[in-house]
Amino acid sequence: MQTEARGGPLALLDAWGAVQLTDSLRFRFGRFNLQYDREILTPSAYLLAVDYSVLANTLNVDTASRVEGLEFRWAGERQRFYLTLSEGLGVAGTPFNDRRSDWGVTGRYERLLIGDDFGQLVQFTAPRGTPRALEWGLAVHQQHLRGLGERFSATTDLTYQHNGFNALLQLGAQVTEDRNGALYQEPEHDWGMVLAGGYYLTDRLEPFARAELATTSDAMHPDLAIVTTGFNYYIFGQALKFVTDFSVAFNGIGPAFDRSLDGFMLTGDGKNRYVFRAQIQMLF
Repeated sequence: MQTEARGGPLALLDAWGAVQLTDSLRFRFGRFNLQYDREILTPSAYLLAVDYSVLANTLNVDTASRVEGLEFRWAGERQRFYLTLSEGLGVAGTPFNDRRSDWGVTGRYERLLIGDDFGQLVQFTAPRGTPRALEWGLAVHQQHLRGLGERFSATTDLTYQHNGFNALLQLGAQVTEDRNGALYQEPEHDWGMVLAGGYYLTDRLEPFARAELATTSDAMHPDLAIVTTGFNYYIFGQALKFVTDFSVAFNGIGPAFDRSLDGFMLTGDGKNRYVFRAQIQMLF
């Protein structure tokens, strides 16, 4: 069980049970993190930057990316497959027998192309001495949105680590029905990419950079073009880190990609957007 409080009431994040059916097959039920987006699968404290990319938050419309449902996982030494049946993103806490409930089906496949263990790839950082590893992932998500039709999204990603260097390349797209009637006036299609990398200059100092590019099917909404740079400074080994970053959104942030949690202000004048953030995070 996992909980979280961010300036408000204590919120339940994870509460699930699991049954190991065979050495390779596990069945899980309850409330848990959806195995879909490679970036959001990583706890925020183990990211390179202060928080997730705008594109990752767009493809995961639920802030916590949690679902309530059933998950089947098949895991071998070098590959894993997840199949999840759930209420879908954005409707956490809705009773299963509620006629208004959404539903979602999600599949994710992961392949370890280089290396011996998936474990080192659970974080986007690779201290000096980290062995070489390369992982490829592919995920699809189909969801029925209450009153807004269907949504289909897909991502593919590559994660690389070796001796102080780490990098992520992720491509993502979604096709939705009737999204122009939604709260954020989103277009029916958007797609893009995230490229991020970091390198340990010393055992404590890790500068990084991240680029995001995305476009939409609605000419009234600006394309996404964001560059983020910053550094992590590790304290007490890897127990704590100070992280700071600075982002520039060259085309501004239009309604298609606007999420208040990204820190950008939606205004509509088309000017550049700048966000500076700093945090101390605990690694556990």
